[in-house]
Amino acid sequence: MKTDTADRLPRVFWIVFAGQLVNRIGSMVATFLVFYLTSRGLTVAGIGVVTTALGVGGLLSQPVGGFLADRFGHRLTLIAGMVATAGCMGALGAAQNLPLLAISAAALGFVGDLYRPAAAALVAEVVPLRRRSYAYGLIFWAINLGYPVAGVSAGLLAAHGFWLLFATDAFTCLLFAGIIALGIPATVDRRPAGGRPLVGYRTAFADFRLRWLVILTCGYFVVYSQVFFGLPLAITGAGLPPSSFGPMWW
Repeated sequence: MKTDTADRLPRVFWIVFAGQLVNRIGSMVATFLVFYLTSRGLTVAGIGVVTTALGVGGLLSQPVGGFLADRFGHRLTLIAGMVATAGCMGALGAAQNLPLLAISAAALGFVGDLYRPAAAALVAEVVPLRRRSYAYGLIFWAINLGYPVAGVSAGLLAAHGFWLLFATDAFTCLLFAGIIALGIPATVDRRPAGGRPLVGYRTAFADFRLRWLVILTCGYFVVYSQVFFGLPLAITGAGLPPSSFGPMWW
């Protein structure tokens, strides 16, 4: 049976899909951050400061990423966000004291998710409306596949040095940026770069359903994030190695 070409997802989608899969497989630093900070001799209070800084940066990341994607184009924002993330990975790995660790973590949290609105909007631009649910489902499948692979791999790499996690994470960020830069033409954005956003956040939050979705999503992630912060502390407190985190999480 021949597949209708109208039902095929476009090449640009598969490039974004491949980039996100590679990036998620390499997402190790944030996942193992508590273990890394423990190995540096930080107290639970110090770990709380650094992880809070990471979260505060992340709180601003996606709203700013959405603005930048509207202002400068989705492709450029995605590439710049990934390159900046790789740079902040290096800064966090090189930080020598608590203030520098907190500042580097905040910077990493801020740039680490700049790409998300741009990637989602890019998919929306190139995939027909009737196929978007399927396309986004595949993207989330790639993310959910990449995370457990990253968790298990990071545990094995950490046994040989946490620097391997930073190097792998930074490399996959640059690889994601390269996949987008080489695989997607600069003309893919339908609206010209530099144009003003068509809809601002004031208009978006006038939608009652969106406000409730944001509140519910925030509550969900408050609980879900304990996997990355509470569970590593429990594992460390029980005297188990970081490699045990990946199988537990999976």
